[in-house]
Amino acid sequence: GNMGYNGSNRYIKEINNYCKNNKCIFFINSEEIDKDSTYQTNRDILVYVDENYRKIFSSNIFNVYLNN
Repeated sequence: GNMGYNGSNRYIKEINNYCKNNKCIFFINSEEIDKDSTYQTNRDILVYVDENYRKIFSSNIFNVYLNN
């Protein structure tokens, strides 16, 4: 959906602030990270999680990430 101006950066900041003090787990559809995907999910947020959190599981359907 529409996150507004600079929306992905605000969501990333919210994720960081929350995950500093809490355990976080992310489930991401593997296909949505692909550059050629046609999903409406904001790819910047997914790539941020992929690059900054520890991947603990991966399949051809989804990846699982933790912050610790």
